[in-house]
Amino acid sequence: MKELFSVNFNGFFRNLFFSILGTALVFCLFFLTYSLVFNLITSKPEKVKDIFERSSLYSDLPAVLYDQTLEKTAEKSGSDIPLRDPEIRQIALDVYSPQFVRSNTEKLVDGIYGWLEGHTDSPEISLDFTEKNKEFAAEAGKYAEKRAKGLPVCSPAQIQNAEKFNALSSECLPSQVSPAQVRKEISEGDNALLDSKLTAGDIKTNDGKPLHESFSNLPKSFSLLKKIPIILFILAFILAGIAVYFSESLVSGLKRVSRTFLIAGILTASAPILLAYLVKRILSGASISSEASDITRTLFVEFMSNASKIYYFSGVLFILIAGGLYVYAKKLEKDTDKIPKMKS
Repeated sequence: MKELFSVNFNGFFRNLFFSILGTALVFCLFFLTYSLVFNLITSKPEKVKDIFERSSLYSDLPAVLYDQTLEKTAEKSGSDIPLRDPEIRQIALDVYSPQFVRSNTEKLVDGIYGWLEGHTDSPEISLDFTEKNKEFAAEAGKYAEKRAKGLPVCSPAQIQNAEKFNALSSECLPSQVSPAQVRKEISEGDNALLDSKLTAGDIKTNDGKPLHESFSNLPKSFSLLKKIPIILFILAFILAGIAVYFSESLVSGLKRVSRTFLIAGILTASAPILLAYLVKRILSGASISSEASDITRTLFVEFMSNASKIYYFSGVLFILIAGGLYVYAKKLEKDTDKIPKMKS
């Protein structure tokens, strides 16, 4: 009866030990690949710029900014320009063009990475939109003049009922106002869609402090992340060595490590497919505009076009290592004289 309820605790804890060890090695190998992706792609500003360039970021972002950000900015500044007017929208998209977005985005990338790499004490962000704002006001003024020329003269009743004349939304033109005056008023008015200048200090948290000060340790973390592949490589080697050393024999240890590398290889090679599925699910459930969704999707596609090569290469390499270890273990198994006694 006693034998029926006996438990082999040594075997239980031994299996638990190797399960934990194998799981740790799988995660170590997987994150080794992830850290390589970071080092070879994300940590390099040139690679990031290239991803932005090949995505739809520059072509689609002006419309997203106009629809989601610029309209609120204009409303707060008291602009008289009706931003829902399709002509005004097109003027803004032509002025704040993809080329404008590209040049300023690349300045942002250079400023942020200069700080992350320790070249500067804070992100060197200095964007000046003064000339573009003037250009937008001038083009809006031209449109207002053109529209004013086609308006009928206001009747006394229309003038009396109108609270304020706006050449871009009114249905008539007061007799004392000329189209040239309309153009001058719009061109010289406070109708900027963007703040004239932007620096790192202008981007603040809810308590009014510069945002980058809340991430003052980020450059150190960035530097550490660049060293992670070496750390994970050494750790993986140590974990594999421990698994072999504490196995019943060299053959069983090599087979155990072989299975672990095989699992890690399959998971690593499958990562691009799994990530693509997750991003698709997230975007389908996110409450964002189609333009913003397209930007996110194309950014991910361009990022994965580079990252997937690393994932696939690492996955195949792990599988080849698994195969090599297994073949070597089988060879040793056939020649028992070559099997050294291992610690139990």
